[in-house]
Amino acid sequence: MSRSQMPRVCVLMATHNGLPWIDEQLRSILDQVGVNVEVLVSDDGSSDGTREWLTARSREDDRVHVLWHDFSFGNAAGNFYYLIDNAPADRHDLFALADQDDIWDLDKLSKQVRQLESRRVAAVSSDVVAFWSSGRRKLLRKGGPQRQWDYLFEPPGPGCTFLMTTELIVRCRNVLRDCGRQGLAPLPFHDWMLYLVARASEMPWWIDPAPSVQYRQHGRNEVGAHVGWAAIRSRVLRLAQGRYKALVSRAMMLAMVVCGGARTPTRLGMLEILREGRRRRREALVAALFMPFGVRAAVRVSNVAHQHSPASDTSCRPIEGSPRDRL
Repeated sequence: MSRSQMPRVCVLMATHNGLPWIDEQLRSILDQVGVNVEVLVSDDGSSDGTREWLTARSREDDRVHVLWHDFSFGNAAGNFYYLIDNAPADRHDLFALADQDDIWDLDKLSKQVRQLESRRVAAVSSDVVAFWSSGRRKLLRKGGPQRQWDYLFEPPGPGCTFLMTTELIVRCRNVLRDCGRQGLAPLPFHDWMLYLVARASEMPWWIDPAPSVQYRQHGRNEVGAHVGWAAIRSRVLRLAQGRYKALVSRAMMLAMVVCGGARTPTRLGMLEILREGRRRRREALVAALFMPFGVRAAVRVSNVAHQHSPASDTSCRPIEGSPRDRL
C-alpha cells in the first residue's frame, strides 16, 4: 500500500507542562507504521517551555499543528473537548487521542485500524501497561463484558488508547455543542463522555485485550494507575461522599441529550439501572480496597437484556472493574 492509500489519522494531543516526556511520546506517534499521521496539539497554559518546544517542532515537521489560544481549561477533559470542537473532520478518516507523557507501540494505530474494519465498530480502545521510572511495569486490565447501561457508570479504559471514526468525532462535537446550549456540563472525564456518546448513539465499540500504550506513571499524572495507600483512601472517600453517584446521575442526563429521549429507559429499565448502580458501587469499593494488592476481584454482573447495539456482544472484551478508575 502506498502512503497516499494509507488511512489518514489525526491525533488530538492535550498538553500541560509536559516538557520532560513529550518528545518521546510525539516520536512514538509520528513513527506509527501503516498510517498517515498528523498531530493537532492544544496546550493548556504550560509554564515549563512545552509551548515553545511545540512551536519549534511544528516548524520542523509539517505533520505537527498547534491550536493557539490564550485561555486555560484547568483539566485535560476541557482541553480534549476543545480539540474535538476544532478537529478537522473533513481532512481525516480517523481520530485518536494522546496524552503528553505515554509511549505508543509503533503498530498501535495500524492494528486498531484493522480492528475497526474487521469488527465494523465506531471506536477501538485497549488495555495499557503502566510503567514507572524505577523499572516497575504493571498490565492494567480494562476489559469485561459490555452491558446495556455500562456507559452510565464507566469509561472503557484510558482515552489515550482510543481510535475513533470521523463520524463519531462529529457526533461527539454536536453533542458537546448541544450540552452547551442547554447549560449542561459534560462529564469531567473525556474518555467516559466519548464512550457515553458512542453507546447512547448505538455506535458499537471494541476493547482490545492486548495493550497498545505504555502508560507512564509519575507524580503529575491527572488520573494515573490508582495504586498505593493514598489512592485507596481517595477512592473510599469519594465513594462515601457520593461523588461517583453524582457522576452517574449526570451521565444519565447526558445520555438523554444524546438520544433525544428516543431511548429513555422504561420503568423496568430504570429498576435495572438502579440495581446495576448498587452493584457497581459495591464492586468499586472492593476494587478500591483489594486491587492495589494484586487481588483480582471476581466481578460478575448479571446479564441485562440488550436490544440496541452489537457492542452488547459479550465476545467483545471490555470494561472490567473500571469504576475504581473514576472514583
